[in-house]
Amino acid sequence: MIPMMPNHSIPTESFFIANERVMALIAGGQLTTDHVFGLTDFFSPTKASPTLTQGTRLRLEVDGSIAECLDDGDDSRLLQRGFVGDAPAVTLQWRAGGLEVTEVYFIPPDLDGVVQRVRLKNTTERQVSARATAIVYPQFSSTEYNKKGVCRRAFFDRESEAILLEDHHGNVLAFGASEAPSEYQVGEVCGHTDVYYDLEDGLLSCHGEVAGVAPIAAIALAPAALAPGAEAGFDLYLTRENSTDEARSAIRRFRMERGSLWRGTEAYWQQGPEGGSLAGPSLEEFGPRLAEVERRAVMVLRSAMLPSGPPLGGMSFYRDATQTRNGSYILLTLDLLGFHEEARRGYEYYTSFKIGDDRFASADENDQLGTILHVFDRHLEITGDLEFCARHKESLFNFARRLVGLVDPGTGLIYSERAIHEFVAVSRGYETYVNVMACRGLLGAARLAACLDAPDESARFQEAAEKLRQDIMTRLVHPELGIFVKRIYQGRPVPLPTISMLTPALFGIVPADHPVVSRTLDYLREHIWDASMGGLYRYPLSLQPWPEIPYGGPWVTYTCWLARVHLLRGETEQAAQCIRWVLENLSDDSLLIPEHFSVNHTGQRGFHRIYIHPSAPEIWATAEFLRLTMEYRAVRQAPEVSIS
Repeated sequence: MIPMMPNHSIPTESFFIANERVMALIAGGQLTTDHVFGLTDFFSPTKASPTLTQGTRLRLEVDGSIAECLDDGDDSRLLQRGFVGDAPAVTLQWRAGGLEVTEVYFIPPDLDGVVQRVRLKNTTERQVSARATAIVYPQFSSTEYNKKGVCRRAFFDRESEAILLEDHHGNVLAFGASEAPSEYQVGEVCGHTDVYYDLEDGLLSCHGEVAGVAPIAAIALAPAALAPGAEAGFDLYLTRENSTDEARSAIRRFRMERGSLWRGTEAYWQQGPEGGSLAGPSLEEFGPRLAEVERRAVMVLRSAMLPSGPPLGGMSFYRDATQTRNGSYILLTLDLLGFHEEARRGYEYYTSFKIGDDRFASADENDQLGTILHVFDRHLEITGDLEFCARHKESLFNFARRLVGLVDPGTGLIYSERAIHEFVAVSRGYETYVNVMACRGLLGAARLAACLDAPDESARFQEAAEKLRQDIMTRLVHPELGIFVKRIYQGRPVPLPTISMLTPALFGIVPADHPVVSRTLDYLREHIWDASMGGLYRYPLSLQPWPEIPYGGPWVTYTCWLARVHLLRGETEQAAQCIRWVLENLSDDSLLIPEHFSVNHTGQRGFHRIYIHPSAPEIWATAEFLRLTMEYRAVRQAPEVSIS
């Protein structure tokens, strides 16, 4: 049985969100001299991301010489890099300049900020002097695209003995150490007060304040004399508050509670479960790696929840929470894991999100209407929580009515411009996934209506679903190939090999052992299964809309969908092949699940970093992998079990 995380509470804005730069460092193996951690609360409307990471760096000198953690192949000074036990914390252990340095980055559950815990040990037979400088390089919002933002004010606060940086939106960054610094400097990036210029001479100027510039600041701790074998340590802390007074209070609390922060974090994440669904056979055929990946994946899902309810799509890419489809599937996995309260908050968000907006009633990604209805139906099945569904009865019925209204009476199908988040060139028309999710959603709405004592609505939704199911089987099957098509466009069936063609079986619109499904599986295996590295493409790589970016490759989510169809067909070995494929391609450093694996695999290892794209972890892919392994366990435990 896999150890489960406690499911009574999910800390929000926590490790993977606030610490995404550490995630990049761990997942990508980037050069560890650039020690960075960050908070992402600062809104930047003119830059590519809605949030910006506040970066930091630790600069360590030993007897006047810089000691760095170079990760340079055979000459690497890195001893260990990875996660700490069951806590969502990252550790780096390295050796340079006669010191062994152990760092742990974590966010205490009761303290909304990022802590960098640093411990030094003298491994030489002589006394050494170690001096630490901590640099903060904030990224404020800008009025010009891709230009550095400016602060309202940045200053060394003598009351808290920390750096405080104010933006123009009422945010205050506080950056301090566990002890009062011996030197400090607040300056302007690339100006005469820039911290890096003075650090070249090994000192800080104690320049105390700047305003209206792109700021950079640093604090230096008094040198520590370490005898042979002696140890020393300090902590750094970065937080975002709403006022100067709150920032000062946060720094004081950090210093006061410093001794218990790490112990409290470990204890929190070691609490026993209050439910959960990763029980079952140990799946020894996949080795110990699977348990580690699943443990990490559960932590990712728990850490991706926003205070407003929905999950993030990704930690560094796709940080938008407004993709209803992706978010709904993530929430469904949380529901299956036993995190019902968190799932409910997310479902509630999506029932109110964009209600009344034409987009939800338009041809742009209208599959999401059916998705919401489907996950509410599953929530009722999983939890029996009829009161929750009753609370959202009118919203859910309105979604179902909109679906009925979107059906084209001439074809019996729903038209879409952009299905399953694909670009228009391969989606426009009567698309299979859109119609499958409409059918699935209407079937769910019929069940919900029946349970909510609305028999007329239930009968209406059921009739519409059955009619749609019939038209899917008669119109979305290629007349010559006998396979599901991607779409009908301008009156022609288009058998473009894509994952949409598998969804009638995946979502129970047609039995998985139906001859059309068998032929479609063979067709997809022939055309979009990667023969060299394995895995299923989303659609043919030649149609990738960004040919200048070599990131295309097999997708984790859709390979998991393929595996789940194999499970529905009783083909457990083919499903196991897909699980092994995911496990074998993950980064050993992080075991985090990306959106897809590049055909160039993890990129080229250079002097500075290994770059893995895209987002790792990608939350939807992480959820789908967990759902696959849960369903695989269920089939192994009781082969006759229904997993649809």
